[in-house]
Amino acid sequence: MDFHKILWLLILVAIPIALLDFLGYYQFKKGLRKPFRRIIIKDHDLFWCYKGVDKLYRSYQQLPKSVLTLAKLHIKSINLSNDFISQLSDLFVKLFLTVALTSITIMFTFSTAFLSYLNNDPILKKDYWKWADKVSNTIDNFSKGLDLYILIFSFSIFLLFIVCNHLFFLSLKRALQQKHLDIIKEIEKESQK
Repeated sequence: MDFHKILWLLILVAIPIALLDFLGYYQFKKGLRKPFRRIIIKDHDLFWCYKGVDKLYRSYQQLPKSVLTLAKLHIKSINLSNDFISQLSDLFVKLFLTVALTSITIMFTFSTAFLSYLNNDPILKKDYWKWADKVSNTIDNFSKGLDLYILIFSFSIFLLFIVCNHLFFLSLKRALQQKHLDIIKEIEKESQK
């Protein structure tokens, strides 16, 4: 097996997936700002970390009450907890990785036990060629198992990168969603006074 080619292939697959996650976050952010995209707000001389919240607050304040209610319902209806990539990675980890790692571990255990048996069997030691052939086959199987283990490990690292990237953008989406909901809640509270 040529692991370098497989590794480069995994990297080439990971880059578009990471870009799709970034584009999904960008579209999500753009979709949340849709109700007030034509509202122009001039920046105050605020500390830089408050400018984003201030701009959102004043933008939501300028919306009519009916549009504000629709925006709130739209933002609340977005379900970020049930996405395809998280479920797929969870299935992969639970099913494929556990079965693959268990089978590789069993193969290593049997190979080690068989090598120990071959080393201590006096009958096979008398027939050197037969003994050497069995030891060679066992070591070949051991080597193939190690290659498979390295391949699964590389694929697991690839999957870990994709899942971490996805979870990062998912947490950004959740924080942005909560920020918008908090601002709308505060505006509704002030309008009730």
